[in-house]
Amino acid sequence: MHSVAHLYEAGRDDEAARSEAKRILSSLSYGDDGYFFVYDMQGNSLMHPRQPELVGRNLYDLRDQQGQPTIQKLLQRARAGGGLERYMWIKPSTHKPVAKLGYVVPMPRWGWMLGTGIYLDDV
Repeated sequence: MHSVAHLYEAGRDDEAARSEAKRILSSLSYGDDGYFFVYDMQGNSLMHPRQPELVGRNLYDLRDQQGQPTIQKLLQRARAGGGLERYMWIKPSTHKPVAKLGYVVPMPRWGWMLGTGIYLDDV
């Protein structure tokens, strides 16, 4: 949030501000598997630097191998004010599903959910 606060907290709601925020967030990483992602509150992927093929797709109904509604759970957590959520996701470095502990926050004025997380096999 700190990286895009100058755009968001300035009250900017224009497409240029949102595009710049996505650009900034996509450039931030911590290791091969540490990144940030952005969805709108309807489940559309807006930015995912490790899986760009997801951008522009609605993943609201996406379910993991255990049948859990991944994006729905993340959105629910964001709507409740944000926080931690455990789920399965494809780890970029291995291309295999791994348990992940994600953290999401809402950006209500833009209708976004911003998130990140750690893959638990690295812990």
